[in-house]
Amino acid sequence: MVVGFPVALLVAWIYEITPTGLKPTEEVSPRQSIRAETGKRLDRSIIAVLAIALCYLVVEKFWFSGSAVVEETAKPAERTKASTKVVASSGAPSNIPALDGVSDNSIVVLPFVNLSAETEQEYFSDGISEELLNRLAKIPGLRVISRSSAFSYKGKGAKIAQIASELNATHVLEGSVRKSGTQVRITAQLIDARSDTNRWSETYDRPLDDIFAVQDEIATAIVAQFKTIMFQASGRVDKATDPAAYADYLRAKQLYRTGSKATLEQATALLEQAIAIDARYAPAWRLLSETYSQRSWLGFLPLHEGFAKARAAIQQAIDIDPSDVATIAALADLVQHYDMNLPETARLVKRALSLSPSHEAALSAAGNLTRATGDAKRSIAIAEELVRRDPRNAAVWDSLGFTYMIFGRYADAIAALRRSLELAPDGVFTHVVLGEALLLAGDFDSALAEMQREPHDTMRPLGLAFAYAALGKGEEAQRLLEKVGREHPDFASLVAAGYARLRKPDEAFKWLDRALQERDGGILELRAGPWFQTLGQDPRYVPLLQRIGLSDEQVEALDFDIELPQAAGAS
Repeated sequence: MVVGFPVALLVAWIYEITPTGLKPTEEVSPRQSIRAETGKRLDRSIIAVLAIALCYLVVEKFWFSGSAVVEETAKPAERTKASTKVVASSGAPSNIPALDGVSDNSIVVLPFVNLSAETEQEYFSDGISEELLNRLAKIPGLRVISRSSAFSYKGKGAKIAQIASELNATHVLEGSVRKSGTQVRITAQLIDARSDTNRWSETYDRPLDDIFAVQDEIATAIVAQFKTIMFQASGRVDKATDPAAYADYLRAKQLYRTGSKATLEQATALLEQAIAIDARYAPAWRLLSETYSQRSWLGFLPLHEGFAKARAAIQQAIDIDPSDVATIAALADLVQHYDMNLPETARLVKRALSLSPSHEAALSAAGNLTRATGDAKRSIAIAEELVRRDPRNAAVWDSLGFTYMIFGRYADAIAALRRSLELAPDGVFTHVVLGEALLLAGDFDSALAEMQREPHDTMRPLGLAFAYAALGKGEEAQRLLEKVGREHPDFASLVAAGYARLRKPDEAFKWLDRALQERDGGILELRAGPWFQTLGQDPRYVPLLQRIGLSDEQVEALDFDIELPQAAGAS
């Protein structure tokens, strides 16, 4: 129903929408924000090196150490005694099972507090937290709470017990970063939330110009601490890059998450700048691809232009690092929605899952494919699992609600989408999706109200057109569809959905053909989307399904035998 909605959700999952939704931020000149201090050129190395050390020290204490509690050295978050029983967060639809019997091996990495005098250093402290989270997430058997949920507590002063309980985690890693002149101090501590005990803490004081000695020191510590096969095989270290390129990359990630037209353009410029410094830095290519995709889905770039650039960038990333799961999942996303090559999509998703069966990006890509093919059981199971893993991420609640709606569970869809809006009241597309679920459930007045609340300037009139069609106001609906078609032809699949609602099949198929020409991935909702059901008996329907690879025979021939996500508590 929503053009490219599954793709926007996948992008949002890897780099999550902020808890307050997609909001513009101040226009920031990329060169001003990154190049002001020459000391920042060393930041990337410090982050990566110290993150590796902290990651492995935490894991060593986590499983193998029963040592006495070390005196605390930092207290960024208020603590209170935690219950020994971890319960699910409130607000979920009743059919979403909680994580029962949570494993001892579960951890949430909170954003490290920036204690530096300069507030702009926050990207540095956030970078350390993310680096730690990403490395911990690669360790088999350790359940790591996703960034979006962990960072939703940033600056809110929540108690450790509350955080652990709401996120179904038994351990919490927190810390602080203070950068002053040529010196940096990083403090970290691991807390067992069940007993309110500090399992481990460490402080690192390092000069910025002593980076190579620090690398040697930490490498020696890693060799001394970790000699088991599991840890030797667990976490491949990302390729190092030039510190200036990494600084551009970090700042681009920060801008990307705000999601405005201006900040996405700034992120693009920073990533192109990073690649000009180091053309072999795969994460920058991947984020550049996702930035172009996001700009296209949000209507800030023509679909063909944006996705052609996104496709070229992700191919660069995969050529550099063909075994990175997030990159494979991002490529699968573009192969599905831009190339519209479902057999190749299935191959890529299976490849990603074979490398990391619990990787969120791989699961999201699998959910996108199973939803398009009409596989209700697996699509719903994946969407529910992603919510259990990341319960404070509005994007995964959006995806769950969208999936429920596709497969006729309208009450559950409405509950999930309302939960998303609790987390991100200004979330783009969510009001229209909720409005569509309400239309399908027969609550037309509430649906109209939701459509009117949609913040996206193109989605709002489209949603109103759907509501007017359901309310019998055909002329008003057609007027809006014609206007959107003239001004925003890239939204062709949605215009087609509106005409299908008006029971104007000739217009609907005309716009579906346009969607196929424009590589509008929303056409892949043709098989499962309830808004296209009025077209099912038209003789043009099955041939169009065949053109996009979604006929019954083509779906049955897909080589996509995957296991469902494990039940609650899976790592």
